[in-house]
Amino acid sequence: MPWRILSRTPQAHARDQSELERSVTRIANCTMDMRVAFETQNGISETKAAVDKKRDLHAGCRSTEHDLAEDAKVKCAVLESFKQSLSPPSMELDRENPLPYLVAFLDWSREANSTYVAHSRACEAALRAQETQRRDCLGLQSSFEAQFCFYHSALTDACGTYSSCRTASIASHNQDVASVQASEVSRKTEFASARSVQCYIQVLNTTDHTAQQSLFDSCSSLSTNTSHLSIAYPSVPSAEKCDLTSVANRPCDDAWVTAEYSEQRWSSAAPPGQCSPCVPPTTTAPPTTTITTALTTTTTTTTTTTATTTTTTTTSTTTTTTTITTTTTTTPPPTTTTKTEAAFSMPDKFSLVARTVDSGTG
Repeated sequence: MPWRILSRTPQAHARDQSELERSVTRIANCTMDMRVAFETQNGISETKAAVDKKRDLHAGCRSTEHDLAEDAKVKCAVLESFKQSLSPPSMELDRENPLPYLVAFLDWSREANSTYVAHSRACEAALRAQETQRRDCLGLQSSFEAQFCFYHSALTDACGTYSSCRTASIASHNQDVASVQASEVSRKTEFASARSVQCYIQVLNTTDHTAQQSLFDSCSSLSTNTSHLSIAYPSVPSAEKCDLTSVANRPCDDAWVTAEYSEQRWSSAAPPGQCSPCVPPTTTAPPTTTITTALTTTTTTTTTTTATTTTTTTTSTTTTTTTITTTTTTTPPPTTTTKTEAAFSMPDKFSLVARTVDSGTG
């Protein structure tokens, strides 16, 4: 019996030591899994890089739109100023001899018409360039917001999974430690006891009566070294930071719109279109069932009359039949539709009016 305990104790010790090492490895694997989520192809790091790229593309487009808007503003202001400054020749019309006035008016109108057409075309061309650029920017804005939402979801899920993994693994590890600590104490006690029993068995088996007492005394004072059965308790790996700062706000949150759009140089002349918020995970609501029960009652009355010379007895039996009709109406879950519109209004365009005066008309 003691020899069996002495032989199996090191094996049990090795098993417990290995279990603790596996337990700590499971905690470390949580960190490895998180790193893989970041570093794998199309992982979080690449997704973050895609967000940065689309942010830069959108900002560059808006800067160009801003410059085009300012250019259109200047050119259309020149046109408006010219329209306000139009004034025909101030010379007096001589109705007896109107030709000098008409010639002067013709020269003025030709020059005014040419200038007006040039300013009008410049204004309209600038507005068209701004409008075309804005359409491109609205597309880039939608792409940027969608990519940011994807990044927000991926990073949030990865950090949440990492936190949950460590919490569960550490809780399991702590249970393993408590169990192994109890086993370690018991194992050392068993090992020391087996050594003592082994020693006393030698006392019983000795045939040298002179040495028996001395051997017994040594067994009584026996001190067994159990240090080789001590467990090395590995420390819990430190947690790596899974930083959620970059997704503290998401598209259409006030703080996000301020940082990404409102504080940018281009926002005054090239404001963003309608923001597209992140769509939360779809949760299908259970169908609503309405049960309508209609009761149809049929009554049958049977009357039996018994007549005698002294007594008349009438017996009435009523049978009721109930029919239940059930109608089930299932209302499907509501359908959510996301609609994105561009919040942009173009300035009024100016009408191009060209008046031609024939110099041969008198």
